[in-house]
Amino acid sequence: MVARRKRGKPNGTVEAVAPPASAVLSRFSLEVSPATPVYYVNYAEVSFNSTEFGLAASRIPPKPPRSVIETIKDGVLTLPADVQLIIPVSIVPGLIKALETTAEQYEKHVGVPVKEVGVKE
Repeated sequence: MVARRKRGKPNGTVEAVAPPASAVLSRFSLEVSPATPVYYVNYAEVSFNSTEFGLAASRIPPKPPRSVIETIKDGVLTLPADVQLIIPVSIVPGLIKALETTAEQYEKHVGVPVKEVGVKE
């Protein structure tokens, strides 16, 4: 929704002024170009605070170097995040719906169910 501006009149009253019709925005669309960074990730963690969600993601190599393996403590391999997304709480429901819809479209188009791998049920 585009906010209305208010303009003061000489007599002290205020008149609401709608933005020009050309300024009305109904939705956004993203354009991906060759310059857009691409990250392959196969592990992600989600976090939150009172105003936003965080998504940190990394690529776990199929065969980590010995130096990385030696850092395992209590069965946990800690790797640096390759990318972190900070997401306002207000767009989380739409993001979840978009992911669910896209997963359904993928399953219908590709014929392979989307499921978690390596998660105990």
